[in-house]
Amino acid sequence: MLNVPGEVDVRKVDLSIELQILAFHEQRKAGGPDGLGPLDADGTPPGTTQYVEAVEA
Repeated sequence: MLNVPGEVDVRKVDLSIELQILAFHEQRKAGGPDGLGPLDADGTPPGTTQYVEAVEA
């Protein structure tokens, strides 16, 4: 049993899952297998041009 002060939070974690999550995020930052790498704030790859179709009324 683990004894810790009352102000310390203790929780169980599955290290294999935590490592998978970390690896996924590191792969995305590095331009992983999907080729996307990091995304801009709008969720698109950096340098992507977005086109908006204008419709006349």
